[in-house]
Amino acid sequence: MNRDAFLAAVAARLKGLPPADVQRSLDYFREIIDDRMEDGLSEEEAVAALGSPEEAAGRILEETPLPRLVKARIKPSRALRVWEIVLLVLGSPVWLPLVLVGLLLALLVYLLLVLFLLVYYTLNLSVGAVCLAGLWQAGGQLFQARPLPALMCLGTGLAAAGLFMLMLPLAKQATLWDLALWRLTGRKIKRIFIRRGETA
Repeated sequence: MNRDAFLAAVAARLKGLPPADVQRSLDYFREIIDDRMEDGLSEEEAVAALGSPEEAAGRILEETPLPRLVKARIKPSRALRVWEIVLLVLGSPVWLPLVLVGLLLALLVYLLLVLFLLVYYTLNLSVGAVCLAGLWQAGGQLFQARPLPALMCLGTGLAAAGLFMLMLPLAKQATLWDLALWRLTGRKIKRIFIRRGETA
């Protein structure tokens, strides 16, 4: 495949994105192909090194911010006709609750991810507070010459310190898992809009 055919195929798959974004992407691929041809590759080899037009366009769509992608994919290609508007209004008791439920479910998933981290960090800080309180109370009990309660408070404080030290690396891991889940969710939503644009 030559450069012009490759760029035309990529442009066709980026249809619906703002023209400036499409042109920027095409210029980027054109520059890569030119650089590889200057390094001694033939035009076909330079194009083949970029992969198929579907893969190249897919990479661009993956890197496109979600709000821009949604705006580009949802924007109607023509004005709605009167009968379409009437059908939308008459069908709103069916489709509007479904859309609202979908939005609420997405918001719920987002809140659950945030709350998971919040609860875990609160639990971790609570264990740290128990550690400090136990050690403080142990000192107070020793000051009052009560060795048995002091020993019990010291044991509680040290146990809480050990638990806190165990939970600290898990907090970092939980944060990484949560962030990875956010990214995965964002990618899944993007793919829905990418597929919608490909079938349109």
